[in-house]
Amino acid sequence: MTLEECLSILNRNKEVKLEVSEFDFSNKQTLTIKNKKGFSTQKADLKIPLKNLSKNRIYPILKHENSLENLLSQYFYTRNPDYKWSNLTNKEIDNEDIKKIQKPYQAYLNNKNNMEFNKKLYDGINTFIKQYKEINEWEINDLKNILVSYDKISDTASEEEVINDVKKLNITNSEYFINNSINRRKERIKTWTTMAKDIKDYSVAYETKREKTTSKITTPYFIDNVDFREILWGWQMQKQPQKNGIYVISSGTGAYILQSVSGGFLVTAQPTRLSVNPRIIYILSKRQYADNDWIKDNLFMVFDGYYSYKNALGIVNKIYKFKEIPQEEYWNRIRPQKYYFINF
Repeated sequence: MTLEECLSILNRNKEVKLEVSEFDFSNKQTLTIKNKKGFSTQKADLKIPLKNLSKNRIYPILKHENSLENLLSQYFYTRNPDYKWSNLTNKEIDNEDIKKIQKPYQAYLNNKNNMEFNKKLYDGINTFIKQYKEINEWEINDLKNILVSYDKISDTASEEEVINDVKKLNITNSEYFINNSINRRKERIKTWTTMAKDIKDYSVAYETKREKTTSKITTPYFIDNVDFREILWGWQMQKQPQKNGIYVISSGTGAYILQSVSGGFLVTAQPTRLSVNPRIIYILSKRQYADNDWIKDNLFMVFDGYYSYKNALGIVNKIYKFKEIPQEEYWNRIRPQKYYFINF
């Protein structure tokens, strides 16, 4: 996020909780930021742009006590790879940034099919790219404002003009600023952009292929947490099966094959103290069973109306009719396929 976006979130909430981690999901922490006085939306409170120094008492001191060469030399010195900020040098900070992306990117190369991981890494890389671009923009603007303050260039000068003017001045440490600060970030942005494109291109292709091969959901809804035994055993509290609701016969249902018939089979259950007269149900299926076989594997099906058949005495019986469906249709309802790079 940009600084403005961060401040906007902080100012909208009295308390902001953040869960942060590395790109590989390690080192997870929860941070809480409390807004007591309100956060300023002005960058000037965090970093005083040199173009505003004329409004600050420090400006006359800087301009009076320092030549342009001395001021720029000191400014460029802080961009020296060996210059230390707190506990780390610029070079060490740069290497840390590289590691934070290179390590998870290598994990991506080793296992490209973890789409959640890919999306986090993709977003993280783009965050680094955005931040590096902003830092370059800020530093060029700072440098431009210094040169404008000393009447070296106009305030409409381009980045290229700013850099060329610095080169002409031949100031100590300027090569660190140009080569190890601005240009180094540009090279890093170029490398990371290639990485991000690789991740996105592969992930979009992978998810597109997976979407095409995933069984489509044809039932408009399904019955959740309904025991099929209530229908099979004819319990009084069970209402009529719901049209197109997905039901499951599991190994614990106690259903067995009464008879194989055209296009499917008749299913029933043994009488119990809970159900003296269990129902007979017809299931339309391509499965093959012998009479009196128990259904031990999960069988997923939808209610499909009624089925009529003649019993041994020639009497026509009308019973519930179900139709077997692919297991994926059930699991896709309970655990829908999640896509991170494509819309469906």
